[in-house]
Amino acid sequence: MDILKRIEKLREAGAHFSCLSVIDLGDSFEIVYHFLLKGKPKDLVVKVGKQEKVRTISQIFPSAELYEREAWELFGIKFEGIRLKRLFLPENWPEGRYPLRKDSG
Repeated sequence: MDILKRIEKLREAGAHFSCLSVIDLGDSFEIVYHFLLKGKPKDLVVKVGKQEKVRTISQIFPSAELYEREAWELFGIKFEGIRLKRLFLPENWPEGRYPLRKDSG
């Protein structure tokens, strides 16, 4: 099932987006979307390749944009549908170097 359809179903069920986290598995990433649904935590885990693009969920949950930008900046995960601009790293930070990746030198 498409990630946006899964996220939309959660929103329709009354879920609130909390944040997302990233796990670097070496050859791929797990993106964990954290929600609160009826007072209980609910996580959605999506596995993506290192070069794979992920569709933004910010049109469903606007607050997700901040976390998606952070994941791009620190892990190199590219999200389609938002303008990716830096949050934390200085403008002169080397392009293609992502400080939280396992393969970052």
